[in-house]
Amino acid sequence: MRVLITGARGFIGQHLTRELLQQPGDAQIVALDVSPPAGPRSSRVTDVTGDATDASVLRSLFARPFDRVFALGATLTQQAEADFARGLQVNVTGMLQLIDACRQQPQAPRLVFTSSIAAFGGPLPETVDDDVARTPLTSYGTHKAVVELLLNDASRKGFVDGRALRLPIVLTRSGPPVASVSDRVASLVREPLRGVDTVCPLAPETRMVVSSVQAVARALLCLADAPADAIGAFRTMNLPSLSVRVLELVDAVAAVPQRRGSPAPLGRTHWQPDAALQAIVDQWPQRFDSARARALGLAGSVSLDALIDDHLDATA
Repeated sequence: MRVLITGARGFIGQHLTRELLQQPGDAQIVALDVSPPAGPRSSRVTDVTGDATDASVLRSLFARPFDRVFALGATLTQQAEADFARGLQVNVTGMLQLIDACRQQPQAPRLVFTSSIAAFGGPLPETVDDDVARTPLTSYGTHKAVVELLLNDASRKGFVDGRALRLPIVLTRSGPPVASVSDRVASLVREPLRGVDTVCPLAPETRMVVSSVQAVARALLCLADAPADAIGAFRTMNLPSLSVRVLELVDAVAAVPQRRGSPAPLGRTHWQPDAALQAIVDQWPQRFDSARARALGLAGSVSLDALIDDHLDATA
């Protein structure tokens, strides 16, 4: 099996590659990203440094067909708001080019796309299921909603066997902080566990949906393996996710030393409201109903403790 991962050296892409290498079989992985590889990899991984929006890069990659394509590359919320043209180019035009490259293959590949809770927005029901209307209030969310529809149409025409997963806030990326909304949430886990103080920009009672990156990677592979006739006409579904309050997340981190018997001191969390960030998070679902994904065997993190342990075990 030949597999393409775009955005392969990003947070989710790295974990997806690891999970794929641990599966039975001899999948050959082409890992595409604008960033160069950090070091040596498995002989089953071919690293390509390039931009998925570059038609010449896609032509070169698709000189040999792929069985599966994981489309992970994206310009995130704050970047897409700051640079409208670049956000549109990466998130929409780039996906159109990728779908077209798939269309020209002799056989349609399975194309797995990472959508987002940002596709929802505005007044939402307490629990958001797969069929709630998408009314995004950011450019990034609009891009995701547009691609969901494009994926439906391309699948209807037989260009791809598309399937997409709406992701919650994905925790917890290691390394230095980056300028994204999700990483501001991730810092509430990452920094205290490193012994570093952090600032929480959200109100303690703010509720949000979250999952570990390890659970996301496993779910993407499970979705890729699902039979085509089990997906249905609408190709996108919500990932099963934890619904938590910010204070619960902070408290779960504070309990780690006692729960795991760790003597290392934690960094402190300081509360400093950020109205702009709060407004973005308040637009997102607070609870997911993920009946379609669960029926296919997809699962998210089972608890906050398990989510935190996933991060600690990955960075040990």
